Amino acid sequence: MKDFTEKIIIRKGDITELNVDAIVNPANTELFLGRGVAGAIRQKGGESIQYECNEIGQLGLGRVAVTKPGRLQAKYIFHAAVMHLGTSVDSYNIKKSTENCFKRAEELKLKSIAFPALGTGIGGFSYRGMCQNYARCCYKTFIRQFRY
Repeated sequence: MKDFTEKIIIRKGDITELNVDAIVNPANTELFLGRGVAGAIRQKGGESIQYECNEIGQLGLGRVAVTKPGRLQAKYIFHAAVMHLGTSVDSYNIKKSTENCFKRAEELKLKSIAFPALGTGIGGFSYRGMCQNYARCCYKTFIRQFRY
């Protein structure tokens, strides 16, 4: 068996306080940092994050944009477009966003990434569905590649 040091840690707390390579923002396709996790990122990280999002413009559902962290400790913010502004989320777009976050982390050679419970706040997605999506994505990304 291959030796690997990947860990999945489940923690309750304020994602904006974490000292990790990237934190994930469950974004809308407009990249407007209004309420929920996005609002906390804007409030604690500063307006420069929203300005950078404005420069990026709209994202397609399931896509991920990367910005600087402003005043946050993380090195990057991954804005994962899980919903259109003012609508709810669905399993498919959370799954695609999660997969694309892992791809971006790999491209940037990051060692740590923190996900909130994507879509369970303003998006109205169930915790059960979110956990199922994470389990599938983690299996696909980490475990399956280490088969021998």
